[in-house]
Amino acid sequence: MLVERFAGVGPVTPYSLRHTSCTILSADGVRAELVADVLGHVDTRMVLRHYRHPA
Repeated sequence: MLVERFAGVGPVTPYSLRHTSCTILSADGVRAELVADVLGHVDTRMVLRHYRHPA
């Protein structure tokens, strides 16, 4: 994709967009319950395991 080449980044996939947006939400202090709700998860386990990164 032209935008990817111009920006010098790798492939942008739906997964990478989902992961990045949820990582940013988590880093900005959004509660895990709300992030899980945005993702459509029934609880916070996946959010805490895959999207929360140590600061």
